Amino acid sequence: EIEIPLNPFMGIMAVSPPTHLGLVSSTPPGAWGGNIDLKFCGIGSSLFLPVFNKGGQFFTGHGHAVQGEGELHSGAIEISLKPTLQFIVHKGKSIKLPRVETADEYLATGLDIDLNVATRIALQEAIDFLQAEKQMAAAEAYALASLPIDLGIGQAVDVLNLVYAKIPKNIFKGTP
Repeated sequence: EIEIPLNPFMGIMAVSPPTHLGLVSSTPPGAWGGNIDLKFCGIGSSLFLPVFNKGGQFFTGHGHAVQGEGELHSGAIEISLKPTLQFIVHKGKSIKLPRVETADEYLATGLDIDLNVATRIALQEAIDFLQAEKQMAAAEAYALASLPIDLGIGQAVDVLNLVYAKIPKNIFKGTP
């Protein structure tokens, strides 16, 4: 007998992509989000996306009851979901790629056709996060990267691979 705990989340969450790209498919993820299929984007999490167009023009769909990391073989239990979402604009902040915050972790992402390149981008995004949000010097952020930061594959089934760098919150003492 097999029992798999459910972890509902929306597979597609995005803002409108940059207009210079023209018509964009929602299947591969991009800087604007899209089919990111990150199981960390469930109840209580925060997804941060760069905004490319006035009003952001957010859209969502592709509900999942559960899916493993990496979305192996396009496998998930697909369901209908009606999420309740709150939108907050962080003026004066700039990010290049989607980021996620859960109760216990920060996640920075990297996207590329090449899994190795996506990994390097995710690591750089984590270092950028540590510098911007935790006021760490570049050397400190790089030194920290090999200790508590875990890398994982969020998606390896679409044209673009999504790699994440997961930073545990409990390493920052005194952080609420």
